[in-house]
Amino acid sequence: MNEKKQIKSDNLQQQQQQQQQQQQQQRQQQQQQQHIKYLNSNFKDVEKNKLLVHIIAGAGSKLTESLVMFPLDTIKTRLQFQGDFSRGSIKNRYSGIVHAFKTTIKSEGILSLYRGYIPHTLYVLPASAISFVCYEAIVKEAKKSKKFKNMMFDTSGIKAVKETSKDLQLHGGSSSSSSSSSSTSSRFGVLLPILIMTIARITGSVLRTPFDVVKMRQQVSGSLVNEQVKKTNSTAFNSALKIIKTDGIKGLFKYSYVSLLRDLPFTAIYFSTYEFSRNYQKYLINRGLKSAEKKKKLSSINNLISGSLAGAIGTTLTIPIDVIKTNLQTQDLLPKDKRVFNGVISAFKYIIKNEGFKGLTKGLSTRLIHIVPSAGLSFCAYEYIKKLLL
Repeated sequence: MNEKKQIKSDNLQQQQQQQQQQQQQQRQQQQQQQHIKYLNSNFKDVEKNKLLVHIIAGAGSKLTESLVMFPLDTIKTRLQFQGDFSRGSIKNRYSGIVHAFKTTIKSEGILSLYRGYIPHTLYVLPASAISFVCYEAIVKEAKKSKKFKNMMFDTSGIKAVKETSKDLQLHGGSSSSSSSSSSTSSRFGVLLPILIMTIARITGSVLRTPFDVVKMRQQVSGSLVNEQVKKTNSTAFNSALKIIKTDGIKGLFKYSYVSLLRDLPFTAIYFSTYEFSRNYQKYLINRGLKSAEKKKKLSSINNLISGSLAGAIGTTLTIPIDVIKTNLQTQDLLPKDKRVFNGVISAFKYIIKNEGFKGLTKGLSTRLIHIVPSAGLSFCAYEYIKKLLL
């Protein structure tokens, strides 16, 4: 009897212990699930905050840059406008940047250098914010790729990739399959933001055209002989109203495809050069460090150099189409017999025939003086604002 009682008592204790273990496991699982939910919600909040930071930093950087550099854009546009076709329709022919500045300020006042600034700002602030958000997404996805890290001289994070592979192996995945899936996901991961940026630039370039057309008309109108045309384009509203009355809404989107021919290659060159330059500078300042030592971070000067280099290369390679774009979108300010262009090919042929290949680089020095510090200032301000907010 005593033995039976002892056996029953032992069985009861085992059952109680099993129940306690099950309850403990259930509590642990609930705690883990709650922790995961907390982490996921926290991660989402962080990602939302980062998105907002990139938007603010992108718009803020462009506002800082445009306030300082817009007068140079006005001078560039005027230099490109004074071709053989506009001879006799403008008051002054400028011999260079300094002469253009002096003549414009003397005859029209210093504020004339900011003519067209409002339509310019209405477009560039949201466009810059979107561009920087896409850029950050591309870099984030691309850095998951080991191939990208090696290409950009940045070997940090490879250890993390290896550790991830080991974790996957512990969960039943093989090294080769995990590596392959990681590579595939990173490839597709980076394609999505690139596709988004491309769509954003295509849409943006088309939507930008009305603002650009109005801006350029205001910029060059002050130099015209015809007082009536000058008066019509004295404000952004009057200029837009005149275009709509003459050509309808479609007149505001005239030659929008030319903006695409300039903006798409410029954006690709601009951001890729910037990222390559930053990573190369990281490689240079950290190559002498030992593995245990803390890596040095890039300074504002490094960001300024990278941005300036990106602007210089992008501007130089796209200046011919920029000259053609300016001529096509401003020729309606001239008398009808002076409107000689009907497209990119005809503009290209006319400029080569009458001005030589040099005519396709008109305003390059002004554009470089404008874009190089602008790009450097823009990226430097972007990184600084981002650092303050994150």
